[in-house]
Amino acid sequence: MQDREKIISKISENAIRILFDLPFPFVLLDSNGVICFYNNSFSDILGYNTEITGKKISDFFSFEETNFYKILDSLSDSLFTSFKVVKNSGDDEKIYNVIFKKLTLDDKPYLQLFFQDISLEYTLYNQLQLKNRVMDDELSTGKKVLDHILYISPIYNSYIRFETFFKPSAQLGGDFYDIFQIDENRIGVLIADVSGHGVSSSLITATFKMLINLIPKDFSIEKMIYFLNSTLLKILLEDQFVTLFYGILDTREYSIEYINCGHPLPIIYDEKEKKFFNLKKTTHPLGIIHEFSYSKYITKEKIPKICKIFLFTDGIFSFNKRNEAISQDELISILNEYYYTTSYNLLNKVYLRLLKEYERFEEDDISMILIKVNKNFAYKNHFSIPSNILEVDNAVINIINTLKKVIKLNEEKEWRIYTSLYEAIINAIEHGNKNNIQKRVHITYRILKNWLIFKVRDEGHGFEVSSLPDPLDSKNILIPSGRGIYIIKRLMDKVKFNKTGNEISMCLKID
Repeated sequence: MQDREKIISKISENAIRILFDLPFPFVLLDSNGVICFYNNSFSDILGYNTEITGKKISDFFSFEETNFYKILDSLSDSLFTSFKVVKNSGDDEKIYNVIFKKLTLDDKPYLQLFFQDISLEYTLYNQLQLKNRVMDDELSTGKKVLDHILYISPIYNSYIRFETFFKPSAQLGGDFYDIFQIDENRIGVLIADVSGHGVSSSLITATFKMLINLIPKDFSIEKMIYFLNSTLLKILLEDQFVTLFYGILDTREYSIEYINCGHPLPIIYDEKEKKFFNLKKTTHPLGIIHEFSYSKYITKEKIPKICKIFLFTDGIFSFNKRNEAISQDELISILNEYYYTTSYNLLNKVYLRLLKEYERFEEDDISMILIKVNKNFAYKNHFSIPSNILEVDNAVINIINTLKKVIKLNEEKEWRIYTSLYEAIINAIEHGNKNNIQKRVHITYRILKNWLIFKVRDEGHGFEVSSLPDPLDSKNILIPSGRGIYIIKRLMDKVKFNKTGNEISMCLKID
């Protein structure tokens, strides 16, 4: 019996000696957080050698959780938890990760604390967080620049309507598209994809936009592609290239002249025949081969007088089911389901459907353009402008000039139309679209017997019309909201909103 006690005592002495000599700080606390035992390494991190047994651990460190009885109660003998603690004194702030483990001695619970200095890691982490915030700010600025790069100017062609969709894989992407007016009957449509993702691709995209702006809009397709290819060869990295589709839509001939440089081919839906078909001809991407003749790959085809043209980047094919990329037939099936709807934001619905039913191989930029061609659109003039206040004046003047070709307008009627439309469009940009340049304001106008009818719709969530304050009420004199609508109601003969509150209809009687 005595031999057993000697052995146990010797083991205890050895254990205490081992604890004293541990290379990391160790402390034993009771349930009140009072120090019962500590080793040499713990004395070292405190920086002095005075006896601290019987003092509270909170005298030396700031803990996230100071209720030690609560910590003990949450632990079993086999479990442990950890907290970040900060040393209370000293010139340099020291931060430790402390592991708490329960120990039962003579039926009393104690806490074992093992300290690990993480001051350097914590400092590096904070520096990394700061750099990430700076990078996020820079990427956010880059995103705003990219939004302006994908800015589409108004298209004043009554036979054409369009919508666009862009979803970058990160904050910045390598997709690019543009729709621009060449003349009264012809519209240029371009969609491109720079290989790769992120900042480098977006820089090429920005350069690409500048190149497009440098090219005269009446350039032939051959001249445009030659200029783009020769310039891209000078600025692209060895493993970079650009896929591109560029077409010229002619609404007088109902034709499309195009070239496809390694890009997914557009899908066209014939409204009359109720069928889909592809444009066929294609060649290699830009930025690969010097002195290449593209002329034999430029072709011209007739298009239906009522049709929808769907253009997209290859990010669509990153969607998959059963480890197989979405096929063109599956994509057409989804398009077919939504093409019959007359609702807006059709492309957004297509994207949400893909997210719901398919997985992703990898993150990739996704861009889509839907162009609606309809000879009957001419009976109801329609166009859209980006949410840019600088576009409003030109848009309203264009409407008035178009109307004056058909009917006589005196100065008073012109002023009423100009002021009402200007106020309605400004409201749509600022209050409806919240100045988001990627959202558009849709304007429709028509002549119906002795009435002029105007509709202005934004892409926002709308508002409760009855909630508008009365600007004539004395308590609302200094409140600016509501004045534009009040002015419109005074200048127009009839004014009403749709149920959502994102579309205003204005009617003006003419002689």
